[in-house]
Amino acid sequence: MLVRTLRVILLTGILGLLAWQLTSVGWGEVLRNLPVHPLFYLFFLMLYVLLPIAESFIYRVTWEFDVVKAFPALIKKRIFNKDVVGYSGEVYFFDWARRQVTLPKRRIAETIRDNNIISSVASTVVSVVLLSVFLTVGELSLDRLVGRRMVMWLLLSGVVFVILIPVWIRFRRFLFSMEWRSAGIIMLIQVARLITGQMLQIGMWAVVMPDVPLTVWFTYAAVSIILSRIPFLPNQMLVFTSIGLGLSGPLSVAQAPLASMLVVAAGLDKILNLTLFGLITLTGRDRRAAEQPA
Repeated sequence: MLVRTLRVILLTGILGLLAWQLTSVGWGEVLRNLPVHPLFYLFFLMLYVLLPIAESFIYRVTWEFDVVKAFPALIKKRIFNKDVVGYSGEVYFFDWARRQVTLPKRRIAETIRDNNIISSVASTVVSVVLLSVFLTVGELSLDRLVGRRMVMWLLLSGVVFVILIPVWIRFRRFLFSMEWRSAGIIMLIQVARLITGQMLQIGMWAVVMPDVPLTVWFTYAAVSIILSRIPFLPNQMLVFTSIGLGLSGPLSVAQAPLASMLVVAAGLDKILNLTLFGLITLTGRDRRAAEQPA
């Protein structure tokens, strides 16, 4: 209850700050600079379905099921994790899989757990590598971007991660049950997904504001990566939009088109989430798939 209350308070504060920032830019200017390039919307849709598509292949490595019929369930899994709370999507997906996949419940739960572990490792490694690249060629250093205290926390997280490696190796049989070959394939899929996601995101920004140097978008990508590693952050896209507007001055980016682009992306994500969740739930597409095992 306390966590939910804090999330609501934080989200309200974010919305208030964002409204103030957009008012400062000028709502008329924001509306006049709405993205019109078709590639922006194409890249957005590709980015939206990237995770469900990747997870279709990921779970197909270890389970036998109809990928097409599973897609609505994977869409809902994404929505639960993005708009409800982290890992609520895994709870929903376990309930779906136990009726769809002809495996014991414990085996299904272990597979979902192992996939999350692989995803965390892949995202951590890729985030560190991309963050290093983006901050090296970007416009701001890490300490200017997030503050020295956050830099210390990031370094401490890296140290803890390294320390935990021997612990992981020692107790891996109790913490991880997937075959290493399957784990390796899933790791490659996750890495490809993460890199593709960053390319699509930077592509979205670049087609709308082509005059802005790529180094600026690398800086924004670095911010996005940092936010993605913060647990229990309410509505990452709105937080990113607010921080992005705050960085527009130091990075010499025109505020109106930037605000329009970021707000449209955040708004489209919410609209798609609400629409698809409603359609899938009302039509029972995920339930029908579960009732017809492959």
